[in-house]
Amino acid sequence: MTRREPPEDPPTTYTVGYGKPPVATRFQKGKSGNPNGRPAKASVAKSLDGSLIDAVLDLSRQLVTVREGDDHRQISGRAVVLKSIMKSAASGNSRSQRHMMELIAEAEAAEAAQIDEEHRVWARYVQMKKAEIADCKRRGVTPPRMVPHPDDIYILDGKPVVFVGPRTEREADELDKLARLNEALLVHQGWELDELPDSADGVTPPTLAECLFNHINPSLPARMRFSDEKATERMLFMGMFSRRRQKQMALEAWAKAFPDYTINLKKLPNIIEIMRSAGIDSPLSDAWAKRFDVSTTS
Repeated sequence: MTRREPPEDPPTTYTVGYGKPPVATRFQKGKSGNPNGRPAKASVAKSLDGSLIDAVLDLSRQLVTVREGDDHRQISGRAVVLKSIMKSAASGNSRSQRHMMELIAEAEAAEAAQIDEEHRVWARYVQMKKAEIADCKRRGVTPPRMVPHPDDIYILDGKPVVFVGPRTEREADELDKLARLNEALLVHQGWELDELPDSADGVTPPTLAECLFNHINPSLPARMRFSDEKATERMLFMGMFSRRRQKQMALEAWAKAFPDYTINLKKLPNIIEIMRSAGIDSPLSDAWAKRFDVSTTS
């Protein structure tokens, strides 16, 4: 078998024509004809106009009904696509597996960056507000209301910031109402304990004030909540006084808790009525009124 010799280089001068480009512009041996490489494709964002982008996003967020076993539920269009990719990846499709892992890695990185930024912002906020509270205590003045309160902010490693208290002024107003009601209920209990008749079996049935207190108190932020020890101390303190004085203390507690509500200082108020007049009208009050057969009319 004869060896094929490479073609000789064309002469440096020849007649230019079809298949015979000028020497100065023809491809050089061993040198790429496109040294800059293939041009990058235009990004999707640049290729779509504003109205089309809005349409795509709107469509991806629309709810789609999917079936899972015997149940049906609604998820967004983008979630449907992700479930499809995940299903393909789970069945062994290597391309889907690689795509899904890339999406997960990008999502986790974005989430971690967002959490880090939240931690930085709120850690600085907590530091500033606690320093402000400490300064107020040194000067013997009441700290201003802080929304959110630094004690209601929990910053945990790798987790989003958790708020266990109000984040708006309106929420803070509602929480203040509950806290005032909670304290008045505790004082009310101290009066009720001595007013209730002794039962034959020695077991004192729960009162409306006690049940409401036990429901509301645990729902408050720790800084506004009565611990078991403090609640017991308050009850024992009231037990040191006469029944007449206990009743007066309960009336004063209600008047202090709701100064805008007219309290008859000769008669203990209707608890449910006060809750509704103070804007704490909820299924809670209706449920307890029904359970204890409490009249909600004056």
